[in-house]
Amino acid sequence: MEALVIIFGEILIACLMPVFALAGALLGAVIELLGAAFGGVFALWAERRRNKRQNIGEPAEPAKPRKPLIPRKLLHWVAGSLGALALVGVLASLLFMEPILRFVMDKAAARTGAVVTFEAAEGNLLMGRVALSGVTAKREGGARVGFDIRADWAKADVVLLSLLSGAPEIELGAARG
Repeated sequence: MEALVIIFGEILIACLMPVFALAGALLGAVIELLGAAFGGVFALWAERRRNKRQNIGEPAEPAKPRKPLIPRKLLHWVAGSLGALALVGVLASLLFMEPILRFVMDKAAARTGAVVTFEAAEGNLLMGRVALSGVTAKREGGARVGFDIRADWAKADVVLLSLLSGAPEIELGAARG
């Protein structure tokens, strides 16, 4: 069971990169919105204060716009690029979940030394849920670290925020057969 936890953690870390890109795009948009709102409120406050100090009979000088700390074009390009990357990743994970899982299993096998095969996969990678049927996991290494697992069905539900810390936390793990 511990081997399945390690394997599912590696799978979900690799497959949830589009979710992290989408979160980065949303965070960038929120920061840009907050900056624009703060700048607008500050500009209104400064203009009112300037109008109080000036004589009523003289025309007011227009305020010179300040150069933003981070250029807006850069923020738009970064947010747009992250959003596009997230959209491509979400579509790829929805349409090509099983081939992506097989690719990630090969990458995880290279990192952990455990070879995992499965017949079919279902679930939602964006929510952290994966169910595999016909699972076989094997790692050579003797009695100390080796294992040979066969299961008719295995399921894992991973806490997505735990993937950011590097140690995946599995909320629900089940195997049958």
